[in-house]
Amino acid sequence: MFIDGLIGYLLFAPHSWIEILLGFWALYMVVQWGKRLLSPKSRSGFRPQRSVMGAMQPSAPLPIYAIASLGSGKSPRSTVNGQVLKPTAGLVALPYAGFALMAYFTYQMGPEVAFAGSGAILTTACFLLALSEALYLTTFELKLDATGFDVRDRLYRTRRVDFKKLVQVTDDNHYLYKFTLEDGSKIRVPKYLVSMSALLDSAEKNLKQYAHG
Repeated sequence: MFIDGLIGYLLFAPHSWIEILLGFWALYMVVQWGKRLLSPKSRSGFRPQRSVMGAMQPSAPLPIYAIASLGSGKSPRSTVNGQVLKPTAGLVALPYAGFALMAYFTYQMGPEVAFAGSGAILTTACFLLALSEALYLTTFELKLDATGFDVRDRLYRTRRVDFKKLVQVTDDNHYLYKFTLEDGSKIRVPKYLVSMSALLDSAEKNLKQYAHG
């Protein structure tokens, strides 16, 4: 509401074009600062830098980041070899909320309108996308140990990241972290995981220890 009110003030209150541009620039910087603040970091303060492609892609609204970060302070499940990191409660809730919102609008419009003609393809695709995302995040887990981690990608293949072969970690697509290995392969991990700091701690430590030229 505050940001909506500020945008309305900048657009409709009497201002010069310079004041309007400066106002929107300041608003953009505040939003970016907020998103950066909500991004997980290691205990030492290490945060992956945003990749070039990630910076060029559209970003979710700031409230989405705030919701996704809910539950990040919860303790992960421990195993004999390490820890199991799961998505935060807020991140898991987002696709279910999107699914419920689409169902509500479909009900308001009437199924005969929402699923009429070519609109049926778009409506069905949106529902399937939200359902797929909900199932993926609900069942997602990352198994972290001393030498690396195992994670399942969106094709439900288990991938292994060996910290000794890790070259770079970047903030990709604003809600994913991308782990690049020395063979050029890239593995993407949801940013908002319970105890993500433990994963970033291990990545930071090993990036310094096994620096690749």
